[in-house]
Amino acid sequence: MRTKTAFVLAAVLIGGAVAATRPAVAEIDRDTIVGMWLFEENKGDTVEDMSDGGHDGVLEKGPEWAPGKYGTGLDFLGGGYVDLQDSAPDLAFGGAEPFSVTAWLLPRGGGTVIGKFNGGVIGAYIVTVTGNGGVTFHREVAPWGLSGSGAVDAGEFWHVAATYDGGEMKIYVDGEEVAQEDRPAQNTDLVTPVFIGARMTGGVPSEFYDGVIDEVGLFNVALSEDDVQEAMRGLAGPEPVSARGKAAGTWARVKSGR
Repeated sequence: MRTKTAFVLAAVLIGGAVAATRPAVAEIDRDTIVGMWLFEENKGDTVEDMSDGGHDGVLEKGPEWAPGKYGTGLDFLGGGYVDLQDSAPDLAFGGAEPFSVTAWLLPRGGGTVIGKFNGGVIGAYIVTVTGNGGVTFHREVAPWGLSGSGAVDAGEFWHVAATYDGGEMKIYVDGEEVAQEDRPAQNTDLVTPVFIGARMTGGVPSEFYDGVIDEVGLFNVALSEDDVQEAMRGLAGPEPVSARGKAAGTWARVKSGR
């Protein structure tokens, strides 16, 4: 028997308009989800990890709550970030360990989407948007960088995913593969914390993201293109269920399947 997570999307009222309803079930093994931050709190200075991982985040230097792709998101304003607790050893993905990152972005400029990366010292992984809208995915400090073709234009929501299967890096934008490159195993960084909206440089938070981020997912497998396309349909829905016993009204969807 395998336990899977079903991601169900419901219509959401955003800024006076109703987002299109696209019911979908993403058959992604629940045990592969090591972090899921939906940003539905809409208040306060913490965000809850809706997976079983327990890596809740603390808002640093003023990210603001804002309309997201689905429900609410966080506007990082080019200066704030989320510090994920206990993330340094647990979310390392060193050597040839596979993993994937997914997120919805509404960029105004460039910056770091998610990073366990200390520039000039050590790097595990980082996903960034460049000033001209390009998407990049790094494994080590150098030279393990991959840049996607095309651009994520400012003022629009884009879904971005980065995957690594132990030998190959890929970038997806709106569910389509835009870059691929072979990469061998690398070192393991058990020290640098994981940030959403920033990275480290010489031990100091830097490279802040400018724009809204919503629905960040972190997986301990390399998602397939079909998985990415299902995940981009939404990690949230209106029914209250959780593997961690969260209260009714939260947005995590956890179901069991055979």
